[in-house]
Amino acid sequence: MNKETAGQHSFKGLVRRLAKEGPVKTHPTPRRVRILFNGAIVGDTLGTPGAMYVWEHEYYPQLYLPVEALVPAPGFDVVISTGDNIDDGEGHVFGVEIKVSVKPVGGSNDEFKSLSDIVRFAGDLEGKAKPLRNLVKVDFGAVGESSNGEGTWERVVTC
Repeated sequence: MNKETAGQHSFKGLVRRLAKEGPVKTHPTPRRVRILFNGAIVGDTLGTPGAMYVWEHEYYPQLYLPVEALVPAPGFDVVISTGDNIDDGEGHVFGVEIKVSVKPVGGSNDEFKSLSDIVRFAGDLEGKAKPLRNLVKVDFGAVGESSNGEGTWERVVTC
């Protein structure tokens, strides 16, 4: 298994575990969270129910966003597409993979940069996973990496 396949496997495994067992805990945050990717703000919690701290593991939280936070960016072509369902193997869907692609308006298709490792949790999760309904998990590590190797220029901004 190569590094890319291993990362995808662990990402989907985490989603399955959270959907079955629920997170360790969750806590809403009043912080405004914006996602800047390829020069465009593609996520913003302003005017939404707000971000949620989700403890995927016992020791530290991750920020999850409501699905309404994924927004079009003025001056950019933003394509939000859905991918594979993440399920339990028996037909119960826990979430769907999402890919966000961004380029400046009028730019060539070569300027599209894509962010994957995003999942939207299903709206019908039950039990301990219920707080994850319709939340979006973004691999913020991928947002923070520059694809051209010239330093970090995409980032998450919290206010």
